[in-house]
Amino acid sequence: MRVPIACTLTSESAAVRLGEWRRFFSDFTAAAEQSSDVQLRVRLTNSTQALQAAVDLARREKTCCAFFDFSVDVQADACWFCVTVPPDATDTLADFVSLLPRPL
Repeated sequence: MRVPIACTLTSESAAVRLGEWRRFFSDFTAAAEQSSDVQLRVRLTNSTQALQAAVDLARREKTCCAFFDFSVDVQADACWFCVTVPPDATDTLADFVSLLPRPL
């Protein structure tokens, strides 16, 4: 089954959510890399709050934008928050990348 590239939030709610993502990236991003047009990896700061915030936002984002895939890659020295989209949503991922506080 193909998941449609669509968001079910109202424009007002979407603006609020974008602000949440900007704050999350500003507060909890140690580094970021875009390995392809369909995947972004964000190295989280070393805190429980970073993991909790990532999971909370990812869960809520999946309810309105089901085409996003989120995961957390836990390594001995770092935690990476991974965002993946289907090939026809690369523009959406580019918009998402633009929310990062600094260029990749």
